[in-house]
Amino acid sequence: MIEYLLQQMKDYKSGKRANSRAKRMKRNLSDVNENEMTAIAEWLSTLK
Repeated sequence: MIEYLLQQMKDYKSGKRANSRAKRMKRNLSDVNENEMTAIAEWLSTLK
């Protein structure tokens, strides 16, 4: 699950993922580095 979430964030940031939320997500992730994305993905994976 962590790997999936991390890849989605990377794809949004790079522009590879395009959907109705892509513009907002790209803007939100513009200042987030890979270590921070990993921490976010780890936290998200704990939510039920």
